[in-house]
Amino acid sequence: VGSFIQTQKFSVQKALERRFRVFLTHGSDYHQLLMSLLGGLLHDVVRAARLTGNLVGDEYRIPLRSLEERAREHEISDLKSFLDSPLFVNSGYTLAPGGSYIMAQAV
Repeated sequence: VGSFIQTQKFSVQKALERRFRVFLTHGSDYHQLLMSLLGGLLHDVVRAARLTGNLVGDEYRIPLRSLEERAREHEISDLKSFLDSPLFVNSGYTLAPGGSYIMAQAV
């Protein structure tokens, strides 16, 4: 797919790249991006807890919906492979029972 796109005119090339982005980017790239987004969400949750004085322990809940919204901004719609990936599990995140929250340890 990549070599075909490179043989096209520039304007057509850009349109094809947007349309076939899923096939041109590797899953691990998406996982790294999602991990970065998740880290940002954890930072936001910890900061909000500190500001409101709701620091209870060192485990925090990140709404899965928040990650889904940030992922959609980057045109990523499927989080299942990321949530099952070794990168997610080995980074200390877990999906809460029921699947509506991601549990994380504050760093």
